[in-house]
Amino acid sequence: MNNKHNIEYKKTITIFFLGFICIILLIHAYTLTIDLNERGKEKEKILKEYRLYQSLYNEAKNNNSKKGK
Repeated sequence: MNNKHNIEYKKTITIFFLGFICIILLIHAYTLTIDLNERGKEKEKILKEYRLYQSLYNEAKNNNSKKGK
């Protein structure tokens, strides 16, 4: 009887330990997702600035080529 009780106790401890590890992994995945979302927003901001500067550069280039004619 004592051996059976000991096995059940070990199973319970193992299940709680695995559950704890799963919770830690879920929290870690959630924080990584938030970090990736922030990086995505930053990337979009940089792309918008790049497009703006590219259009300004092209406009200045076109104006320069018109002046040369």
